[in-house]
Order: sequence, then structure tokens, then C-alpha cells
Amino acid sequence: MMTGLMADKRRPTLQDIAREAGVSTATVSYVINNGPRDVRPDTKRKVLDVIHRLQYSPSSAARQMKGLPAHAFGVVLPHEVESVIGSPYFGPILDGVLRVARRDHKNAMLFTGATWMDEAFDFSPYVDGRTEGHVVIGASNGLERMLAIHSRGIPLVLINARYPLLSSVDTNNEECLYSLTCHLIELGHKRIAFLAGPPESTTAQERWTGFERAHRQYEILIDEDFVKVGNFHFQTGYERTVSLFLETKDNPPTALVAANDDMAMGAWKAAIEFGLSVPRDLSITGFDNTPQDFDNYPLTTVEQPLVEFGIQGADLLMQIVRERPQQPIEVTVPSRIVTRNSTAPPPKKSGGKTSQ
Repeated sequence: MMTGLMADKRRPTLQDIAREAGVSTATVSYVINNGPRDVRPDTKRKVLDVIHRLQYSPSSAARQMKGLPAHAFGVVLPHEVESVIGSPYFGPILDGVLRVARRDHKNAMLFTGATWMDEAFDFSPYVDGRTEGHVVIGASNGLERMLAIHSRGIPLVLINARYPLLSSVDTNNEECLYSLTCHLIELGHKRIAFLAGPPESTTAQERWTGFERAHRQYEILIDEDFVKVGNFHFQTGYERTVSLFLETKDNPPTALVAANDDMAMGAWKAAIEFGLSVPRDLSITGFDNTPQDFDNYPLTTVEQPLVEFGIQGADLLMQIVRERPQQPIEVTVPSRIVTRNSTAPPPKKSGGKTSQ
């Protein structure tokens, strides 16, 4: 049967562990700190079992009261990333976070999050008192995990994502995607495809809302066949676009809006393979401003201030650690559209060559 402590989900205390194990708080302290007094093996095992069952961890506040401040905050990547430092998306955000860490004489502990969505996910390292809180970068999923950490009294700040109950730093996703879609419509495009991000991502939802809003304003119907759902990765951008071309070869889109740059570049690769010229046959837009080869792939996109995201996210986390506000704080950092040569008026003759 679930204990009252587990049922109300409050953070367990040293006294709770002692009561459950039937020992003194001093004994629990000796077990946790591995001294200064020895504890009998069977008693130690009993205490450790209770600690594991109740998922106990000393809070940063408790450490500070003992003169042991956690001079570190966590940087969480909630999904696998091939190269953090070399990533044109994660790298600049991490740079901003580290600038704040250096300024405030803090350490930053990196949590790779490769098993974030596993059923056997163990969040004890995130709440073990070594960090004052965490910034979570690009969380397109894992809300349940984040709320579990948050419920333990660990401050969290999401960067480039927004969820209820959690503080965040993000951009004006809907407004930017709306303006980008209006740009295409004003060029003359009416058949516009959309590569959406994962449905569970609030960022993806907001960008889809901007795409819809622009179509409503200009009274243009969205063709369901032109909408493909991906996961913000290059490969899904490529695969979904190949599928799009094959399914709409008799009436193809003249423009394609991708929910981020990685998928936009995957779409560009597919366009080349299908013999299409960008932007003569197909206009393409992205979101992030992260491609490295703008000379050969001059992508029209939304430039997000990624370094500023990192700075603002870490600053907000430090504010929350100090002030412990009762309500989540949302910070919006404006972005801007960068127009390059991947967009142009639609071809005079509708459709391009869409078969190999």
C-alpha cells in the first residue's frame, strides 16, 4: 500500500526516512554521509532501502543551511544529441548558459538525457542536491519527467519550449511563423506545404498556429495532403518531403514551410533529388537560422537569438533559486525573419517536375 508520504508527493525529509526505517535521524545522517560513526550493515541496508523507496535526496536549501551550497546548476538535454558543442543549435545556447555560470562563479553540470523517455528513467541524479536547479534545452517531450523533478522542489527553466506550471524562455513562435507564411502568400503562393514538429511540442504547436493564422487571414484553405509531421530532424524533413512529392505529383505545392531549419534542409535535399530548383520551382523556409552553408543554401528563415536564450534561461534560473516565486515566469525573447534567396514568386506554370 502506498504510504501517506508517497500519496501526497511531498519531498521526503530526513525525519521521514528515520521514521520509516525505525532509526534515529542521526543514524540516517551517518548512512547518507558515510560517517562519522559506523552503522551496522543490516541497519544501513534498511535505511538505504527506505531512501530508494521514497526517492529521498537532500535539497540544495538543506545543503546551504549546513554550509554546503550547491555551487552548480544542471544543463539538461532531454533527448540524444550527436554533438552538443558542434551543434549550431545547442552550441550557442550552451555558450549563453556558460557565460552566466562563469559570471556568477557557478559550475554547470551537463545531463545528456539519452534515456529521458525510457520507462526505467531514473531522475534521482537530477534531484540529489548537487545542483540548485536545471535549465532544460529544447524539450519537445518529457513533460511528465519535468513535472516529477519540479514536484521535488527543484527549480526548472525550459529554454525554447513552454509548458504550464514551469518557467520558460522562448521566442514569439506563432508570430514569426505567421509572418513567414504571410511573406510566401504575398509573393503569390497559395499551395504551401508544412513540415510540422512533433505534436507534443509546444514550440511545434505554436508554429503550426502561426501557419494556420496566416491562411485564415488570406482566406486560403490548407490542403491536408500538404501537411506532414516530423520531429525537427533532417532525416524526417527529407523523408516527409519525398512522401509529399510522391503523393501530390499531380498538384504539388509551390512553397514549403518547415518548423525548423534541419527539416528545411532535409526538404531541400529531397527537392534536388526530384529535379526541382529552389526557389524557381519550390520556395522553402525554415526556423532557427542554424545552417552552416548559407552561400550554397541561402535559406529564408527565422533567426532565433540562441546565445541570448542561454543567458536569459540561466539568469531566470538564478532568480528562481534566490526568490522562489509562487508562479512560473515566462520570458519571451523576440526573433526576426531573415529573407534570403530560397523564396521567390511561384512558377508561372503551376507545379514543377515531381517525378524521378
